[in-house]
Amino acid sequence: MADYFNEAGYKTSYVGKWHLSGSPHCNRWVPEGKRGGFQDFIGWESHHVDHMNELIWERPDRPVLFEGHETDGLTEIAIQRIDSLQKKCEHNPFCLFISYQAPHPPCTPLSPYQEIYSEVDLCIESNTDREALFKNHFWGADYDTQEFRRRYYSEISRIDAAFGKILSHLYKSGLSENTIVVFTSDHGEMNGCHGLFGKGVMFEERTKVPLMVRCPSLKR
Repeated sequence: MADYFNEAGYKTSYVGKWHLSGSPHCNRWVPEGKRGGFQDFIGWESHHVDHMNELIWERPDRPVLFEGHETDGLTEIAIQRIDSLQKKCEHNPFCLFISYQAPHPPCTPLSPYQEIYSEVDLCIESNTDREALFKNHFWGADYDTQEFRRRYYSEISRIDAAFGKILSHLYKSGLSENTIVVFTSDHGEMNGCHGLFGKGVMFEERTKVPLMVRCPSLKR
């Protein structure tokens, strides 16, 4: 995809999780030849587990530490990239991809978003197994469907707020009316439906993903 944008004269930039450069699958820098054609790149290969105090690379010898939650750190980097691209591409278009790893389990719900779901019954679908347990000893995770959803939805609310900051910045920077914004995801989550968690099955909960497009110039 980056190649097509490059050929069309766009400055292409990528921020966040990559998970496409092959082994080893871990929190490491991504070599230039394995970045899918993106001209500007700051990210990591994969496996930020708890989304807290992780590393991100722009150069192999100079990783940057997120202080606090990864979603917030990525959002700040993305906003800085928007400002930088706007200056560099005054008369040319740019294309920026932002790849959040959250809400990937095990999730790290923090205030104020965890309080939103603390007193809410989240197991309302008829195919939900309340007694199902999400267990992963590598991640220190062992909790039931209600707790899993509380954590998962808290992470989603954090992303919702973060993405709102990006949209607000587009307005403030004067780019809003000349920028197409797309929000999507790579997969869903079983979330305790049919007693399952994760993405390894072909149920609707796993295959259904958001796809929202904001196109200011599109006539209805």
